[in-house]
Amino acid sequence: SKPQTPSPITPPKVIRPLIAHVEDSLQERQIMEEILTQAKYGCVSIEDSMLALPLLLQHKPDLIFLDLVMPVANGYEICAQIRRVSIFKDTPVIILTGNDGIVDRVRAKMVGATDFLAKPIVEQKVLAVVEKYVNSSSLPDTKTISDLRLQTSN
Repeated sequence: SKPQTPSPITPPKVIRPLIAHVEDSLQERQIMEEILTQAKYGCVSIEDSMLALPLLLQHKPDLIFLDLVMPVANGYEICAQIRRVSIFKDTPVIILTGNDGIVDRVRAKMVGATDFLAKPIVEQKVLAVVEKYVNSSSLPDTKTISDLRLQTSN
């Protein structure tokens, strides 16, 4: 029998927690990807805001970074679309914004954004947000089990 060669269409192993980043700027996507992969998170970069929803549905990320200012559909519109999908009801959506105006915050809350991150994208800020929302909320089962075990063993 011939040795099994892995077929090129197999999707890469998904690293969890998986963070999605919807951003039209290549430079920003590369910065974000580098920060996340170095911190051992999975990362899905989405360039086209029109493809954001189908790609997010395909990957089901644990947290979504959304650039506010993009061609065609902006961060508010995409956030509103994401919130209409039941599997993303509790997924943290972080809006990346260059202008930290009060109007933005009100509108973002209305479309269901979880939080903000002011640009430029800086490693400490990104990882602080990811740790705040991902490690606490989306993985409660495994975490609480191991915590319980740790407490009972002392």
